[in-house]
Order: sequence, then structure tokens, then C-alpha cells
Amino acid sequence: MSSALYDVLQNTSIIENSVKYSKQCEENFVEEPACCKFFPGFLELDPKRNYRIGPYLQSWRYFFEHEAEIREVMKFKDSIVTQARKVVDSLRHKHNRTLTGIHVRRGDYLQAEIWGYKTAPVQYLLHAMDYVRQRFRDVTFVVASDDVKWCKEQFANTSDVTVLQTNSPPAVDMMILASLDHMIMTVGTYGWWASFLNPGIIVYYRDFVKPGTFLSRHFSPNGTDYYCPTWISL
Repeated sequence: MSSALYDVLQNTSIIENSVKYSKQCEENFVEEPACCKFFPGFLELDPKRNYRIGPYLQSWRYFFEHEAEIREVMKFKDSIVTQARKVVDSLRHKHNRTLTGIHVRRGDYLQAEIWGYKTAPVQYLLHAMDYVRQRFRDVTFVVASDDVKWCKEQFANTSDVTVLQTNSPPAVDMMILASLDHMIMTVGTYGWWASFLNPGIIVYYRDFVKPGTFLSRHFSPNGTDYYCPTWISL
């Protein structure tokens, strides 16, 4: 788990309300064979026993029937909500437009290309932004990223883009993204969860992994187990 996502979980009610698992759960640990594919074996476990499963569970198919419950337990702490709401309210007051979040992950992915990780090029982002502009009038894009410098350089001449600063905790940025009208994601689990929590249209980068690599073996073809079927692939 990335440090950013760990910070997010520590600032939600999912930690406060979680039940401490027993030693028996630790002994009965069942691990999925791939991080981002649905593993039907989890559904065949003995319901009379306690298990710890994971560690990734990165497939919408595990919890799509419990989406409302997931959103309920992923509520952010009041301090995070207050900080995020202040930013979102300011953006809405300043722009009075449709606000679309963009999460750009680069950082560690730039050093992990040998394993099959990819970063989304600016061409994808521009294409996704045009897609949103065609769907909605008067759009402002709000960018959160681990590479603010790169984002500011790419969007320096784009008047409808606001890039968030890096001094906010990751949980605040996720709350901001989840509170906006729509979402464009690039790659990574953090962006996936920000998209899942966002109520609007979600656009994702279809060319997210290099074929034939170690990482590609952890995904179903075209990421069908990983990305929600209602999301838009570009």
C-alpha cells in the first residue's frame, strides 16, 4: 500500500470502526494470485471460519453489490472534511462552473517502467479534458498530483485548469477530488479510489500497463476486473 493511500485510510471511519482481527484470522490468510484480477476463490471460503484476505482486492467485482456500504465506511474525519470543503467551496465560488478533478500520478511510476508501469502522457489528459468539455459547458479542471511542477508546465497556457499545491495531506486531496462533479484518472490505486468515491462521470487511461510485462499478468484483458464497467476508457 502506498503511503498516500495509507494516510487516506487512517483519516476515514473505516479504521475507527474496524474490528481487530484475531490470531486465527492471521493464521487463515488467503492471498489472491494477482493484485488486480477478481479471485473467485474468496467466494468459496468456509463461512463458519474467520479469514484475512488480500492484500490488494483491487477489483470492483468484490464490492459492487455493497457500494453504498463502502461509501459509508469510507467517510472522512471531520478535520479532513473541513479542510477539503474549504477548498471546494472556494473553487465553486470563484469559478461557478462544472468542476472536474484530475489525478496525475507520476513519481514512483517513472522508476518502475521495467515492471510494466506506465504514466499517462499529456496527450491523454488533453484528450480526456476535451471529452469532458464536449459533454459539459463551462468546465474547470482541478488537478492533484505527486508532480505539481510537471502539471504546471503542461497546463501553463490552459486557462480552465487549477493545480492544487502539495502541502495538503493526501486524504484532503482525495476528499477534494471525490467532492467534485466528475473525475479524470491516470494510473494507480489512489486515483482509482478517488474516482470510485466521485459521484460523476469517470474517465480512465486505457493504455495503463505495458503488455507482456510482470505487471500485465496481474490484470485481466483490458483491465475489465479492475475498472468499473460504467467508467469511460480513452
